[in-house]
Amino acid sequence: MNNDLIIYGIFNADSSFMSEISYSVRKVLGQNDCNLCEISFGWNPFGKKDWKDALSTSPIRIELIHRDEADPAQLHATSSLPAFIVNSDGVWVELMNADTIAMFKGRPADLVSTLNHLLPTI
Repeated sequence: MNNDLIIYGIFNADSSFMSEISYSVRKVLGQNDCNLCEISFGWNPFGKKDWKDALSTSPIRIELIHRDEADPAQLHATSSLPAFIVNSDGVWVELMNADTIAMFKGRPADLVSTLNHLLPTI
């Protein structure tokens, strides 16, 4: 595996302050539509400890970005948001879509482990 390889997680949310407020309101109302947000941050703006622990023990590098920070090619590679993608030989490939990410709610270590196993050999 290429050690320079980065997996990008794309939130189903934008990065602006107003988007964060809107997300918080939807979360309070039970209308959360970003399981990646819930797994990685929840209510903690600095990130959940179990998510950070999973990342710190993983051999893979994961970067999280908001959908408005993703470029068109990255977004085109996704079937739904949130998603995890990786660049393989110049082409963005989806590793996990929203439905798959939802299955890992409350299990960030399992999510990171599964991403590690899904990586293509580069």
